Amino acid sequence: MARWLVIGIVAVAHTAHAEPPLREIVQLSVGQGHVCGVTAGGAVVCWGDNAAGQAGISVRGKAMPTSVTRPHVVGGLPEIRTVAAGAQHTCAISVDEHVWCWGSAGSDLKVTPGGASGSVELRGPGLGTPVELPLGDAVPRALAVGGRTACVATTTDVRCWSTFGTIPLGATKITAPTFAITKLAGVTKVALGHGKVCAITESVLQCWSGGRPPSPSKVAATAISIGENWACTRDEAGQARCWFSLIDDFWKRKPDKPITWSGKRATRVIVAGDSPICTADSTGAVDCFLSDEQGLPDQAAEASWASKKLEPHRIAGVADAIDVGIGHGRDVFGYGFGCALRGDRTVACWGDNEHGQLGRGTTTRDKTAAPVIAPAGSGVYEAR
Repeated sequence: MARWLVIGIVAVAHTAHAEPPLREIVQLSVGQGHVCGVTAGGAVVCWGDNAAGQAGISVRGKAMPTSVTRPHVVGGLPEIRTVAAGAQHTCAISVDEHVWCWGSAGSDLKVTPGGASGSVELRGPGLGTPVELPLGDAVPRALAVGGRTACVATTTDVRCWSTFGTIPLGATKITAPTFAITKLAGVTKVALGHGKVCAITESVLQCWSGGRPPSPSKVAATAISIGENWACTRDEAGQARCWFSLIDDFWKRKPDKPITWSGKRATRVIVAGDSPICTADSTGAVDCFLSDEQGLPDQAAEASWASKKLEPHRIAGVADAIDVGIGHGRDVFGYGFGCALRGDRTVACWGDNEHGQLGRGTTTRDKTAAPVIAPAGSGVYEAR
């Protein structure tokens, strides 16, 4: 009798070990295409778009990386208390009450032909090097960084400046930029967009534009966010309201559009971006929607992590958010990205990922929030 020996092939599955998450983040700021956070030890970690050095990488003698797909520790900084990320610029307030900034361009821009407005070539390794912003005896309390403007609220005033031309390439120190100074004491929060500035002093919302004096609102506010289409506030009771941010007399208006839907709980955080608005409620759940009243083409709406019009869309993968930020970049499919600081001091991000702004070591977009991974090795790219 012939005997057959049948050998079975056993496939052994090798489960890849998940990268450890980024931990001990105590404060988070989301810029246009990059993200920065402050650790419990006072270090700053950034990831995402670094085309202008805004993620804080500066490498001597080598091409500066334009995208950073996982967090790294920004070198050359003292112990930091808070960080603010913008479009091509990042600033931070140190524990010893000084302001440090990096990114943007400065005077060493080379404009080359390319389209109606030309293209900008950023040169030199010094873009990502943090330098101290001269404030004299002023004591900084709050920061806001936008597309081409940044503001610092001190104990006596709010000082705003252009982020272009502020930090020359390779600079070790900078001269004081031209500040637009608004006398306003006791500011605890500041936000800016479309040339308009809003500040909160003792729960009073005050906004202004250009050289006009601040105009107090009758609406109490504990938080303010200004996006492309809408500006939004939150009060002590967790009520969130928005108003159109493009109108000329923006600073005279008060929030008149409540953000609510069936089953909605009190709002812990509200943030406005280019088109999306996102909230985190009192339980830590994150909901986002597209603020464009005209909605989106079906293809874009289906691919987006934010729902069409003003209907909320629950972000999967995060249920314990204590803070939320959303990027200001848009494309036809994803309409930006977002990140949440979670209760366990980790960070989870979702949405577009062209520059690695989800912090996972990839450039693959994802509508579901997932943890940002820890820096590789020491994670330190020395700013030299």
